[in-house]
This record gives sequence, structure tokens and C-alpha cells, in this order.
Amino acid sequence: MEQSTHDSVQNSTQNSANATARHSVPARADGAIELEFPSQNELNKRAVALAECDRLIQHFAQEAAQHKRRFTQLKTACITLGLITTLLSGMTLTKKIGEWEWTVPVVSGLTTLTTTLLSQTNAQRLWVQARNAQQRLTAEKFLYLQEASAYAQLTPDERTRCFSTQVIDIWTQGHEAWSQGISAPPAQ
Repeated sequence: MEQSTHDSVQNSTQNSANATARHSVPARADGAIELEFPSQNELNKRAVALAECDRLIQHFAQEAAQHKRRFTQLKTACITLGLITTLLSGMTLTKKIGEWEWTVPVVSGLTTLTTTLLSQTNAQRLWVQARNAQQRLTAEKFLYLQEASAYAQLTPDERTRCFSTQVIDIWTQGHEAWSQGISAPPAQ
């Protein structure tokens, strides 16, 4: 039992040393490891970068939800009004609609209006673009927190700068896609 405890402590120390070595932590001449803790300034920069990333993730999530809701409402209205127009037209042919014949052109006009709005608002494209930006930010945050990919071999300060740059690049690309989406004619 005592040997097992000694082995687990030794393995734990060795694993800790390997993890520390990965971060270029210098060892002393006597073999002890000197741990370097991030400065308060580095911790503040990290907190600010993570807070901004979280804010942008929420921003793009809200944008995606808004555009999805608009797209879903317009699509549902188009389908519903199209069905009502068809039913009312059939009732007009059988003379069962009576005094309500005026509703057929009104509902038909509303159908045309919602179909036009659906095709001209770019709601679906803007929804997908916002969702993509949100997912990219979430993935970048995960890589940063796991110190993976481009962040693996960097110092803590370099990691924070790289992460901040990536977050701003993703935000800029998302904004550019949005501005092109609202100014460009919708895809047919």
C-alpha cells in the first residue's frame, strides 16, 4: 500500500512536471520546478478577453434567434395564407362564400406581400451568418481555454493577445457578412 502511494505521488509529480515543462517553466539546478504565476495584469487581460468573447457570443446568439424567428414567422405566414387563398378560391367557385368574396383578393394580396418579404429580407441568410459567427467564437474560446491548436506553444500573455486578435477577426467577419447581407439583393 505504501509503495502504491509513493508511486502515485511520484507519477503525479512527474505529470505535473511534464505539464509544467510544456509551458516552458524553468527547473532549478536541484531539479525542483519553479512555477511562474501570471501577473495580475495578465489575469485582467485574460478576463477582459474572455468577457468580450462571451459578450459577442451572446450578441450573435440574439441576432441568430431574431433572424430565425423572423424567417420562421414569414415562412409560416406564406404557407398559411397560401392555403387560405386556395380554400377561399375554391369556395368562390362553388358559390359558398357569398358576401365574403372580397376576402379572396385581400388574402391573396397578403400572401404576395409575405412571400415578397420572405424573399427580400434575407432573414434566413442573416440567421445562418449570425449562428456561424457564434459557433466560431465558441470554438475559439474552447481552444483558448484548452490551450490547444495555435495556443499550445504560446506564453500566457501571447495566448491572450492571439485570442483577442482571433475574437476581433471573427467579429469583424461577422459584421462584414451582415452588412453585405443587408445591402446585397437576396439570393434567388
